Amino acid sequence: FSSMWAPQSLQVQFEPQATSYFGMNPEAMAALALAPVVRLGLRLTIHRRFDSGQPLSVERSVPLDGPARHLLDTALGTSGQGSLSISLPPFFPKFIRLPSVDKSAPIPLESGAIDHWHTQQALTFERRSSPPSGTETGATSADAAPLAAGAAAAASLSWWRLVQSRDDPSPFNATAGAGLRVVVASDWVFAGIGWNTAQQGGVLAFYGLIVYGIGRLARSALGGSRYRLLLDELVDVRDIVDLLDGLYISRRRRQLLKETELYEATLRLYRSPETLLQLTGSELKRD
Repeated sequence: FSSMWAPQSLQVQFEPQATSYFGMNPEAMAALALAPVVRLGLRLTIHRRFDSGQPLSVERSVPLDGPARHLLDTALGTSGQGSLSISLPPFFPKFIRLPSVDKSAPIPLESGAIDHWHTQQALTFERRSSPPSGTETGATSADAAPLAAGAAAAASLSWWRLVQSRDDPSPFNATAGAGLRVVVASDWVFAGIGWNTAQQGGVLAFYGLIVYGIGRLARSALGGSRYRLLLDELVDVRDIVDLLDGLYISRRRRQLLKETELYEATLRLYRSPETLLQLTGSELKRD
């Protein structure tokens, strides 16, 4: 995989398939074909260098039923030749937030069934094969690695890969045919230098890092109150609520142009305190 750092997140891009290969015996294939329920599971394991506990992992699975199960049975019943694509319902998140400590589970950014196209990836499970002549069936230049790895072991090689179903023009910026992509955000309490200092500096460095971590947590909980003061003291917010409702309705109906216009209007509104006063009233709240 490859990765690219942004100021507050890490974008991780995986290859569509592995460079190594393995086989499945006929008994296992027969058991899979006769299984009443088949699920495709995907697990992302994250190792952070300063964690002394277990690695963090995000695991999701999706049942292969209906047309997807029929395609899988077709793939298991054939001799391994030809290409085959199984479209999967969205099930793996685009964005994952890591906790500050290793005792908590990662927090995927997910939504309901209607808005899943905003937060979950559209993936396709594909089979590719190489006929005995060495020419590829349904393969592209991106598949050269598994073909080269298996050429010496088998005259005919087939493999599975996981790719993006379509282009994603959102900031997620996925490309059709590319592999799995995940944007990971994390609240860092201990950086790499701080962890090394705690290991080498003894008790004082250890407690110093604890105080630093408590300070960061208190700052994250209380530091934004001065920015929320203007919004918390608004008097009549019915017009703002109507604007946000229109933005949400446009998103649900996938009216992207209208959603963009309302979103930009919301940003311009919140950037102008004077406009907010005129819209919601200048009197303060009194309980």
